[in-house]
Amino acid sequence: MDKLIPKSKRRKKYLHLSAIICLTLLLLYFIRAYSLEHFKTARVNKNDIKRYTVVKKELTASFSTDGKVIPLQSYQVETPVGGKVEKICKKIGDYVTQGEPIAVLSNDDLQLQLINSETEVANQINNLSTARIQRNQSSLSQRRNLFALKMQMTKKEREIRHIKSMYDKKYISEDEYLSQMEEYDTLKNNYQLSSEEAITDSLMREQQVIQIEQSLSQVKKNLDQIKNKIHDLVIKAPISGQITDLDLTMGKILSLGSQIAIIENNEQYYIQAKINQYYLKHLKTGSKAKLTDFNPEVLIEIDNIHPKLEGDNVTVDFKGKLPENIKSGQIVNIDMLTSTIPNTLVIPLGEYLNENDNREVFVIDQTGKRAFRRKIETGRRNIKEIEIISGLDENEEIIISSNPEWKKKESLKIR
Repeated sequence: MDKLIPKSKRRKKYLHLSAIICLTLLLLYFIRAYSLEHFKTARVNKNDIKRYTVVKKELTASFSTDGKVIPLQSYQVETPVGGKVEKICKKIGDYVTQGEPIAVLSNDDLQLQLINSETEVANQINNLSTARIQRNQSSLSQRRNLFALKMQMTKKEREIRHIKSMYDKKYISEDEYLSQMEEYDTLKNNYQLSSEEAITDSLMREQQVIQIEQSLSQVKKNLDQIKNKIHDLVIKAPISGQITDLDLTMGKILSLGSQIAIIENNEQYYIQAKINQYYLKHLKTGSKAKLTDFNPEVLIEIDNIHPKLEGDNVTVDFKGKLPENIKSGQIVNIDMLTSTIPNTLVIPLGEYLNENDNREVFVIDQTGKRAFRRKIETGRRNIKEIEIISGLDENEEIIISSNPEWKKKESLKIR
């Protein structure tokens, strides 16, 4: 027969069991709360964090882009004549002054042309000398002939006057008179014909001299051109500067117009940048910018905005007094100033501040021993600072240190 347990004992047993369950549940709660707190909170040493007090100040907004250093003057050296490379006077990186030799070419065809042209000039000089002598001799001979004929006519005219007087006095017959007149007319016609022939011969010989002079002038020009080409076989620097490219090898055959070198003026440069069209509203001639790669920063300004887009970008040229140690082709960082915002909340940029739209920071509470994650809304910026639209108040203190272990933490305990 079963033994009955007293009712009072059963109640005591139930109370004891309930107490154990309650204590277990309470213990589990505290363990879970501790675990959650441990999971969401990180402990940090106060000496390992950087603090920043939110302030109001004037913010000069800007955006950052890269630019390239380009020489203001760059010259592509081309061969003015063809030829074979006989001597290379310079190498890449050398500095040259205007007129200094870069290379020397040879050209056998030009040397042969020079000899032929010099011979042709000499021949034309001889031809001209002969033609002038012949012209002068012919002119002298013609003058002598005309002078002789003129003397004969003068003598005949005196005779005619005498004969006419005798004919008028009937001392001679008409036939004899007419015969004398025919001789005079013949002499006169000969003189006239000789004069015309002399003029014609003189004009012809003068024209011959002129033609030879013109021919001589042309062959002299040809000779000068050949000499200039031979002179151009020594290729010289068209400007002073630095050789940044050189395409020459000994014995190489170069044709007319071959590009052999690039010389850049190493004294004057400008900066060229490709800027996204999103920023077009901030760009105008004279707008200021800074080169942040130098200490102190270098102030530049927009000199030219190219009229056509290249994809999504617009090409912008900047001018300014650039550092002496700047190099052609160097990539520099440009901080393009866009606007000035007075009396606004500002915090520094840094790795602690994520770049997406959901920006958050750790804000230190008044005790200075805890920091809690808080979402903030940001506005305009420059390369160092960013504007706070909402989420922070003036004089609040934030942590500007970065630690990947804090990524999923909601708070920090500062020891």
